[in-house]
Amino acid sequence: MSIDRNKLKTINTALRISYEHRDRLRTNIKDEQRRLTICNTEIKAREKEKTKLVNDKGIIVSEHAILRYLERVGKLDIESVQKQILTKEVENQIGILNGNGKISIDGYTIVIKNSVITTITN
Repeated sequence: MSIDRNKLKTINTALRISYEHRDRLRTNIKDEQRRLTICNTEIKAREKEKTKLVNDKGIIVSEHAILRYLERVGKLDIESVQKQILTKEVENQIGILNGNGKISIDGYTIVIKNSVITTITN
């Protein structure tokens, strides 16, 4: 029985390509593992820095808690504030901007994302 040399050559070529591909994958995995290790180190450092900052600062009062305090204890009328922010002019501008962008009014800027007023800047 004779060996089909063309078929053997084709198989050897395919094997060589497969080995090279496997070697590239192994190299990529090692590179990604190094990147993952670096990323994990950065995360740990930032978490440590965050913990230190929070611990050094003491107890934090959230903006939500401040807002609720102003609303419930300080008797700030939140609906009135919302109406002052969301005037007909602002509603029209938000429509023109398709719900995303910035509107400058009376020395301040309203920032809108997905039809939500996210912040107000000077």
